[in-house]
Amino acid sequence: MGEDDRRHGPVAEVLGRAGDVAIPHLADYLRSTRPEVVEAALSALGAIRTEAAADAALAFLAADYRQVGRNRAW
Repeated sequence: MGEDDRRHGPVAEVLGRAGDVAIPHLADYLRSTRPEVVEAALSALGAIRTEAAADAALAFLAADYRQVGRNRAW
């Protein structure tokens, strides 16, 4: 694990305290291949507590929700 990889989680937490201005950066972290980075970004979006933050989180989770629906139908 590189030094940059270890920073993503704490950086996401700090960005969450920055508010809506941080949403584009957190959305970038949602594309990480590292689950802990994605989890930190989702948590930070939740901490922002605005409609824009919720929209970013829900857009990321949409594919998972669609898959759950397909699984239930199966």
